[in-house]
Amino acid sequence: MQPLSSEREEMTVPLYVVLIITLCFLLLVGMVNNHPNPEGRPLLLLPDVWQAVTYQQRAGEWCSDFQDLERDLTGLVSTNQVGDLLSQTQAAQGAFERAVALTREIDQVPAPVATSGLREMLSNTALAYLEASRSALRWLNVPKDEIRNDALARLQEAQVAHKELEESEWIKAR
Repeated sequence: MQPLSSEREEMTVPLYVVLIITLCFLLLVGMVNNHPNPEGRPLLLLPDVWQAVTYQQRAGEWCSDFQDLERDLTGLVSTNQVGDLLSQTQAAQGAFERAVALTREIDQVPAPVATSGLREMLSNTALAYLEASRSALRWLNVPKDEIRNDALARLQEAQVAHKELEESEWIKAR
């Protein structure tokens, strides 16, 4: 038997229960969207902002990779060919392969629209180091002064592109 409409009881939820449920919901949303900053403190960011921050961090890592590549190429090109040609060629080939991998990685990682300028600078720098490593490898295979001068010029172009990248606000701000 069903109760009559006048016999139905209305259930009321106290205000403090609604507030507790709301706070728990907001805490859950905050925990899901929480991203730590470099100091480990939590940040609540929108997804597109978080993508830009993540890309900026990756750009900083790539900038460090450029420094390592520059150091290796400078060592190869700045000295005259003295010593074991095989080990020098292997070092140049390793630098070339790292430059190819770095260029490919920069090209394949999706960049948020806000970082399009940074992406262009990264691509230009990566291509400059790729060309410098190719020229260094060519010089080791054909040791002529004009080819060495070309390799040094390509390395200097890459260094200029790297310096411009390091002076960008995206890299300074990380």
